[in-house]
Amino acid sequence: MYREALTANNRSLLSVQDAITVVVRAAQLCVGHAQQLILSLTFDLRMRLLHPVS
Repeated sequence: MYREALTANNRSLLSVQDAITVVVRAAQLCVGHAQQLILSLTFDLRMRLLHPVS
């Protein structure tokens, strides 16, 4: 019985750890997308400032 409780406890700990990992990965993806978006926007702005369309 003690061993069953231990494995159940380990399983719940593992699921919590998995959930945290998923959240962290999602946050990293969001940050990566935000960085890409900012880079492309600043590049676009720089191009418009350097080469204005008359």
